[in-house]
Amino acid sequence: MAFQPMPLSRKPAPFDHPEWVFELKYDGFRSLAVIDGDRTQLISRNGHPFSSFTELQKDLRSSH
Repeated sequence: MAFQPMPLSRKPAPFDHPEWVFELKYDGFRSLAVIDGDRTQLISRNGHPFSSFTELQKDLRSSH
């Protein structure tokens, strides 16, 4: 995989930069969305596909 999600690390304050969009991660999953034509796949930070989020995959594909 050419891209990997940023590893989890604890910081005293959130990263802040005017040229970046970010959000705090409170709980949940980290994943990469790979959109290739009409195929969308969510991949875990360990490179495993998520198969439980089909509606999210459809929404990502339709918004692309």
